[in-house]
Amino acid sequence: MDGTGQVGTYFYTAPEIEQRWPQINEKVDMYSLGGVFFELWHPFATVMERHVILSDLKQKGVFPSSWVSKFPKQSAILQRLMSQSPADRPSAIELLQHDLPPRMEDELLNEGREVQRRIHLIYAYGATENCNLLIKQSLACPFRV
Repeated sequence: MDGTGQVGTYFYTAPEIEQRWPQINEKVDMYSLGGVFFELWHPFATVMERHVILSDLKQKGVFPSSWVSKFPKQSAILQRLMSQSPADRPSAIELLQHDLPPRMEDELLNEGREVQRRIHLIYAYGATENCNLLIKQSLACPFRV
């Protein structure tokens, strides 16, 4: 694909777009995906904190050390996704084959689906007994309704 100039959100824009490489490929999207994933995994207390952390990540490739130690698997894949070199970034297929993306059989996802099922019962039938059942069972569930 031919480069068309500066387009996109600064923190998510791959280096090769900023440097106006004549040819770019799908790896620019993988870089952007890394930026989005990082923001989803890392909480920010203030707008300024977000700016400082994302600037360090964008300009220096530096992740917060406390975040890296807390989330080593996420950190490893994000470092690859946000590599300065497109050749070092995984393809979408490689990312999907990685063990990091959650699988539907994961316990947390199953619990979330169970909560959705219970909520559906309440709205579908509107029965008081379903509300009472949901409240009683939700006490043991990490997702409070």
